[in-house]
Amino acid sequence: MKTTVKKLSDTKVELTISLGSEELSAAEQVALTKMAADVKVPGFRKGKVPVSVAAKHVNPAALQEQTLDNALSKAVAEAFMAEKIQALDRPAVDVKKFVPGQELEFTAEVEIIPPVKLGNYKKLKAKRQAVKVEDSEVEEIITRMRENFTEKTEVKRAAKEGDEAV
Repeated sequence: MKTTVKKLSDTKVELTISLGSEELSAAEQVALTKMAADVKVPGFRKGKVPVSVAAKHVNPAALQEQTLDNALSKAVAEAFMAEKIQALDRPAVDVKKFVPGQELEFTAEVEIIPPVKLGNYKKLKAKRQAVKVEDSEVEEIITRMRENFTEKTEVKRAAKEGDEAV
């Protein structure tokens, strides 16, 4: 697998990836294994068909499509891991050249996490503002807290002003 990285901008990268016959044959084996589970062959139960027998009974176009999908997904993942690229989304893949079983060349364009450069944050200064609290403000908050925490109790006397009657 050959990979070339081209930076389109600070947040966008394009990878050009070329795969050889070895990678494509591995992807084809994976595709055959997946497709063998759905192939119906006389003499075998569904899902129990050997890969070698299933290869003869599988639609070649479907096999090529599945092989291409497997090769693309595996190659993109490996290329991003090898180049240490953190993608933000699924890459847009454009197949340039595909010769089944021999060669695959494609580009993958993706948005990446831009490099972050910290400024000199240790030299930043913040000015503390002086806060003045008046005695009347403190008294007001204390009385509000007292009112909020009061408990209602039943009394056996005549009602007075400020009492709550039901």
